[in-house]
Amino acid sequence: MPGSPPPLRPRDALVSALQIGVAYLVVGGLWIWLSDAAVVALSDDPAWREAAQRYKGLVYIVLTTAGLVYLVRRSHLRLIAANAAVARTELRVAGLFEGHPQPMWVQDATTCRFLRVNEAAIRTYGYSREEFLCLATRDIWPEADVPSFPGEFDSPTLGALARGVSRHRRKDGRVVLARLTEHHLELDGRPALMVMAEDVTREALIVEALQRQQQQRQQLEQQLVVVLWTAAPDGVSLSDVSPSLLELTGWHPARLKREPGAWHRLIHPEDRHRVPPLLAPLVAADPRWVYRIVRPDGEVRWVEDRRCQMRDAAGQPGPVGGMVQDITGRPDRTQA
Repeated sequence: MPGSPPPLRPRDALVSALQIGVAYLVVGGLWIWLSDAAVVALSDDPAWREAAQRYKGLVYIVLTTAGLVYLVRRSHLRLIAANAAVARTELRVAGLFEGHPQPMWVQDATTCRFLRVNEAAIRTYGYSREEFLCLATRDIWPEADVPSFPGEFDSPTLGALARGVSRHRRKDGRVVLARLTEHHLELDGRPALMVMAEDVTREALIVEALQRQQQQRQQLEQQLVVVLWTAAPDGVSLSDVSPSLLELTGWHPARLKREPGAWHRLIHPEDRHRVPPLLAPLVAADPRWVYRIVRPDGEVRWVEDRRCQMRDAAGQPGPVGGMVQDITGRPDRTQA
């Protein structure tokens, strides 16, 4: 911080003490040598010399006392400034800790008891500050998770360490998911951990819902043997092809993505003339074709091919997507 004195180290104290000692030794030696020479040069009178020797010692004591007072005062002022800087830093750090929007706490590295908590932790977990300080971090874990509690955290680590996501139990019993990041420090002479617990419950629920939706889609595709595909923005390649393509055609989706034009070779020769290529421009609002495909093993299947023009948020035409469904078992397939 601009204007703050540089931090003091133990070595600085030793260097300062040695400098004062050397300066005192040099000044004292020069004073004795030069003052004695001056006394002799000024007069040969024995009474003068006796008086001069007595008073020059008193003068030396006065001068060195003034010098020591100055040095001690300067060191004391520097110490006061350093303590003030530390106090300002502690207040600034305490303010950042207390006002941080994410739940944070400081815990004992050995007993895992809470030593400090911020307002966000109080709001998120529902415990008062006094209640928190009577608990250990294992007390906010669900009972089913306590056997896997990591225990002591007494291994010092440089910088912040991400501990991953843990389940925590609020005071009202609701379980939240928290992504933990911890940092080793020392508090009141004891090793401690400062922990930030980012609430990721909503994020985890969204991911779980997306995964469940993807699983349901895959199950539906497998049960109905439906192949979904979407074109890339360049309009000449495929960005996504359903895994069910393998069951329908015997081809791996990666093969069709590498060569979209190969789809036309799957179409039965008698039907090929009336079905446009997979990525051909659409000339109808909702084009639909029913035709046969021939798998590599020679099996013939009937499919229904639907394609549509996607549109962006502004309603402008975008990439093309489509669905190919196996309708071999449908009795009305030839009239579909």
